[in-house]
Amino acid sequence: MVTVKNTQAGPRGINTVAGPVSVDPGATVDVKLSKAEFRSAERTGWFDLDGDAEPDEGEKAPAADVPADDGLEDQTIAQLTELASAEAIDLGDAKLKADIVAAIRTARSTAPEKEA
Repeated sequence: MVTVKNTQAGPRGINTVAGPVSVDPGATVDVKLSKAEFRSAERTGWFDLDGDAEPDEGEKAPAADVPADDGLEDQTIAQLTELASAEAIDLGDAKLKADIVAAIRTARSTAPEKEA
């Protein structure tokens, strides 16, 4: 999500993931921008931008910051799917091994800490 503030004297438009949005002078809106549109908005000089852009189409989200020695790479797709099920991890539409591993690592990195 990106917070966009129009710093110009007149209304300006910005292309968001959901479509064009008009921003009145001095107004602030929270929108989803692709990385390409974020860069384009920066180049105009019309806006103050704060936040992170969405991955561009076809670009994968960055992998979770999890150590690679978790053993997931050594498991088969069937084993990974069973592990995800046992840990109640939603794999969404992940079918490739790399996508399943990424989904498990992401879920583990965002899960609340368990007490010992």
